[in-house]
Amino acid sequence: MTYYMAQLNERNGEYEYQHTILLSTEWDAHTALTDIAMNWYESAEDYLEHNGEPLHTPDNVVEGNFYFNGDEVCVSVGNWEELPKAVFDNLPRFLTVFNR
Repeated sequence: MTYYMAQLNERNGEYEYQHTILLSTEWDAHTALTDIAMNWYESAEDYLEHNGEPLHTPDNVVEGNFYFNGDEVCVSVGNWEELPKAVFDNLPRFLTVFNR
């Protein structure tokens, strides 16, 4: 298991946000963060159920950006840094934890 503090970038119209999260994973960091970004607002299964088209089309994924809400909201993978387990274990009081 590897532990990370990571950022996801979100653009919503004129506004830009960064979400800082904690991640524990056996996957490589980029793969795990891409999975989280792809499902940030709705899971792939929910997307297929409501829209009836595959998630990975040019309308939904462009160069690592995942679009939601009629292409008005964009989520992408930001930076990440590996953490020692002792540090990771003390941070969940302050940040959201994802396990992949």
